[in-house]
Amino acid sequence: MVILTRAFLKLKSFFTLVRKHKNYLIAAIAIIILVVGGSLAYLYINDKQSKDIAQASAIATGQIWATGLNTTGELGNGTLTNTSGLIQTQGAGYTTVAAGNNHGYGLKADTTLWSWGYNSNGQLGNGTTTNSNIPIQVGSSGGWSKIASGGYHGVGVKSNGTLWTWGYNGYGQLGQGDTTQRTSPNQIGSDTDWKEVGAGRCFLCY
Repeated sequence: MVILTRAFLKLKSFFTLVRKHKNYLIAAIAIIILVVGGSLAYLYINDKQSKDIAQASAIATGQIWATGLNTTGELGNGTLTNTSGLIQTQGAGYTTVAAGNNHGYGLKADTTLWSWGYNSNGQLGNGTTTNSNIPIQVGSSGGWSKIASGGYHGVGVKSNGTLWTWGYNGYGQLGQGDTTQRTSPNQIGSDTDWKEVGAGRCFLCY
């Protein structure tokens, strides 16, 4: 009983102190929120700026730079060695890059499309299921204007407005009316007015 009484008195004293100095307490909390929130905002802005600078640099020079896991050639530099620093993906003349789970795509200024990395589901779009640690051409012709990558599939729009998909199709994400995977680009429908495309892990947005 003595212990409970002491605990109650200490708790009462604490709340009395809070009421007495509530304005200071509110100010302190506000300062913490401002400092933490400001730091997070600063990091976000700096990270956003860094990404913008990196993207602008890649587009201006026509090069793609990559880092991280590379066990199936997903960095496209001709090796299978992981790296924590930026290394250049082979090739030049790139204007757009897209990354999937373990593969990448690069669209060049000459409208040809290239891919590299993991390929067990035909996501590289070159007619095989063989991994590649260097960029290889998707399909056999150019004319590409947009590219997006899902988890293990790809989708692209051509300059004539047609829409194409390839790769894993276990959930019907290739939009072909079935669940059969494709190892090379297949056209969706016959429409010729597609403008933009986006891809998630197991779905597409046109």
